[in-house]
Amino acid sequence: MAEYKDIKGFKVQTVSTDPAASVIATGTWASGGNLNSSRSNAGGAGIQTSALMVGLDNAAPNPGNVEEYNGSAWSEQTDLTT
Repeated sequence: MAEYKDIKGFKVQTVSTDPAASVIATGTWASGGNLNSSRSNAGGAGIQTSALMVGLDNAAPNPGNVEEYNGSAWSEQTDLTT
């Protein structure tokens, strides 16, 4: 059987440990927190680090609760009016 080096023209490097020197070189990801309460008929807008969620609260007769996301956690904001 032919060796990879003979087919492709170079040898594949093998290492016994992770060659990345830092987290920056390998990349990272994270997930944000949950909403403060359950919602129905929700709508939202924003990006990964700044967003709004508007929706009815399943446990209360509020017309529309609003929560704001700052990139790591959700916080309650002023409710919508009727």
